[in-house]
Amino acid sequence: MGLDNGIVLKAKTSRGIEYLAENHSFYFYDSGDEIGYWRKCWNIRNKVLNAFNDKGYDGDGGYINLTSVEDLVNMAETLKYFLHEENWDEDESIWEWYIELPPIADAIKKLRCLIEDIENEDISIDDLNIYFYDSY
Repeated sequence: MGLDNGIVLKAKTSRGIEYLAENHSFYFYDSGDEIGYWRKCWNIRNKVLNAFNDKGYDGDGGYINLTSVEDLVNMAETLKYFLHEENWDEDESIWEWYIELPPIADAIKKLRCLIEDIENEDISIDDLNIYFYDSY
């Protein structure tokens, strides 16, 4: 099973670089490029893989490129499932729900803000490279 999973946000264009520079402290932890990170949360991994099975991801480690607002909404909704404690133990994780709740909620908030910025045309999804990675 995958050890590390996360959602990465990177710039592809100069407009993307400018946008991320202006919003760096909101989107990123420390100096990284992740807007969400989970270690040994196989429940999150499995839910994401199931939600994006139509993207051609084989589940053997790799990336799911999030290339549309619909993908971002799907990712936020997939993570939203785990805001409820009763959904946490559906698949394995070595962590307790209350430990992972803050990073899940934070990633959802960041995804929703990114969606809003794209819809308000503050940034284009084409200026960014957004993906879920699995270290399997």
